[in-house]
Amino acid sequence: VTRYLAGVGVRQFLDCGVTLPATENVHQVALRINAESTVVYVSRDPVALAHGRALLADNDRTHIADADYRLPRKVLEHPVVAKHIDFEQPVALYHAGTMRYVSDKRDPHAIMAAYIDALPSDSYVAFTHLLDPGPDHHLYETMIAARQVALDHGVRSHSRGRQEILAMLDGLELLEPGLVP
Repeated sequence: VTRYLAGVGVRQFLDCGVTLPATENVHQVALRINAESTVVYVSRDPVALAHGRALLADNDRTHIADADYRLPRKVLEHPVVAKHIDFEQPVALYHAGTMRYVSDKRDPHAIMAAYIDALPSDSYVAFTHLLDPGPDHHLYETMIAARQVALDHGVRSHSRGRQEILAMLDGLELLEPGLVP
């Protein structure tokens, strides 16, 4: 996703719910394609924040904000985000697996809508979610196992059906191949 977006000229990346470090982090890919890119990671995980700060200490194009992605206004107004992301220019917003940890009670649709509404024209949203394909689908057992792994680590994970997931992206034009497992 990052290679594609940087390749079409997106220069600002806002990655919510990050768990740095990974093998190929967003900033590594974006900066390799365009050295003028800016990346802001958002996390509230103390381990991710510590690793991120250490990893990014010498990188003036990549930053990390200690914020809760479930509170879009606080993220968007966070001093690190406000300083480094220009919402007058296209932004690539990443929510990779975040909303699966948000219960319906906290309204993940409203959370995503607040982020989407803040994006300027020509922006992109990269979004993944744990799919509940239904009990007759060949991926059903995989979904159950994924939820159990989260529970085994003390985290409640929510799977949602295709239409529920699409509703979180309301108002966006999906690029090919669209919403896929």
